Amino acid sequence: MDLEGKAIVARILVSTGHYGIDVSPDGKYAYVSGFGSNLVNIIDTKTNTRIDQIVVGNIPHGIRASSDVQDLFVTVAEANEIVVIDTNERTIKERLATGEFPFWMALPGNY
Repeated sequence: MDLEGKAIVARILVSTGHYGIDVSPDGKYAYVSGFGSNLVNIIDTKTNTRIDQIVVGNIPHGIRASSDVQDLFVTVAEANEIVVIDTNERTIKERLATGEFPFWMALPGNY
């Protein structure tokens, strides 16, 4: 999306459902969760292409990249957890228990 020109510049196929979206603080990647799926989509913002999908569990929604762009945090509502993804390896490195049905989140340095 070109915000200044108010124009769509690309359509990128991602997983189903409504979405949580975050752009990495360095602007290189967009991360999209699919509420109707079990996937997180990784989009290269330079080429406007989906470069990977990571299975995290059912009903991923809230999504935020760490300020150093090393980790991606994703709420997984059905599992009552936050999944931590290593953004370099594109693998899950940790699962953190939460209260019931986590949905949104915020991280210091990435609002």
